[in-house]
Amino acid sequence: MEIKVGKGLKDLLNENDYVSSTDEKIIEIPLGEIKPNPYQPRYLFDDEKISELADSIKEHGVFQPIIVKKMSGYYAIISGERRYRACKKLGLKTIPAIVRMYEKSKMIQIALIENLQREDLSPVEEAKAYMQIMRELDYNQREVGEKVGKSRSYVTNMLGILALSDDVLGLVDEGKISMGHARVLSKMEDMQRIRELVMLIIEKNLSVRELEQIATLEKKKVETKKSKVNDKYIAYESAINNKYGVKIKISDNKILINNIDEKKLKEIIEKIIG
Repeated sequence: MEIKVGKGLKDLLNENDYVSSTDEKIIEIPLGEIKPNPYQPRYLFDDEKISELADSIKEHGVFQPIIVKKMSGYYAIISGERRYRACKKLGLKTIPAIVRMYEKSKMIQIALIENLQREDLSPVEEAKAYMQIMRELDYNQREVGEKVGKSRSYVTNMLGILALSDDVLGLVDEGKISMGHARVLSKMEDMQRIRELVMLIIEKNLSVRELEQIATLEKKKVETKKSKVNDKYIAYESAINNKYGVKIKISDNKILINNIDEKKLKEIIEKIIG
């Protein structure tokens, strides 16, 4: 699947390619002086693939240097964390690198877009990356979508799954429930029921369509129940409205009075208690 990169980010990735600047020097940096990008969205690394990369590096060396930024007392990886991990696995002392000065916004964007282009991120990693961009760069959902070449609704759906508990998100990361399942579950409010449905998905191998049918049916039951509860208070609401001239809504656990000022409220309370 081709990722359509937002305007400007394709140039940003080209800029991050080490061959784009012929005057840059490739230097050997001790691995002990390097740390991962603090804005790296990916936290799941395939050990088998890292081992395969390590075998390749052992035989052929590191073909492409990593890109780093000089920080206070260390270098932060901008691009090439898998190469860095593979070299550490081999017990190498240094790794070829190019040092560049990047602003925080570029560090975040490059880390996200590179992973999206490779389709390396899990749905949860992707959603958390969007949330991080919004927090760190003060972007709204539309702006995030423009930066990563996605629609605002796509970003909204991705962010929606973060409402799920960590244990459920962990199952998404493990591939035990799909992103489609997670989207349906994220629209539900009862956490206990969500966990019950998660177990049903795993045990019965429920499809997303089957889960949607269950969720729709349960939503209708809840709405019907709420409607019946509210109906029993209609007479009281009407009586109070007629007597005091206020719009009021009564439920089992609260009374809501709309658009009332302090003077009117005081008048009503005095009438009730007097």
